[in-house]
Amino acid sequence: MQLYRQDKPTPEEVTAAKKALEERLRLQELARRTLEARTNPVLRALLDEAFDKLGLADDTGHIRNAIARYPRDAVLAGIATFEGKRAAATLPDSAGARYLLGIVRNIAQRDEGIAITEALVRARFDARDRILLGFATVRDRILLDTEPASAVDQLVKLSLATESQVERLFFLGAAADLIRAQPAARPLLERAARRVNTTFRIPHAARLDASRFLADRVVLLS
Repeated sequence: MQLYRQDKPTPEEVTAAKKALEERLRLQELARRTLEARTNPVLRALLDEAFDKLGLADDTGHIRNAIARYPRDAVLAGIATFEGKRAAATLPDSAGARYLLGIVRNIAQRDEGIAITEALVRARFDARDRILLGFATVRDRILLDTEPASAVDQLVKLSLATESQVERLFFLGAAADLIRAQPAARPLLERAARRVNTTFRIPHAARLDASRFLADRVVLLS
């Protein structure tokens, strides 16, 4: 009995063991999701085609494996960004597969920030936050009194006139929802994107984020 008591783990040891097990399970789940992404046939085919089209070297496939770990939308946006920068002759001379990986990583991180902000918007609406109720009042007045094209213009203009990420995404989201509800959505989306990308007083990265946000919300892939 004395030997059993000596071998009985302390509460600290039990806690440490639980944390070690949780970390091990977390790593196993991460490895499972990574393997699933790497073996997704649609995404891998898309990456293979993009690497061939762009002439990117990746003999071992390690860089494509790394890119495949990121969400599909970030991968698509990264490929489009790389191709667009090449067409505009703004890529560094040494830009290759790892540069594309960096673009995808940055987009995924920014999209994560946008998703967190959208979640904050929803949470604050649930709490009937006074500020967001003010935004909603402005949005509803525009939607009620203005025809769709002008309403989109006004909503996008409001989104670009603020430094608040919450306010910007609120009005961009309202514009995207209105565009998606129209029979001829594409011309309105292109019109909104032009307005965003010609508003030079906001940073280039912010204009790209806003354009991608509109495209993602209007043109649903699934």
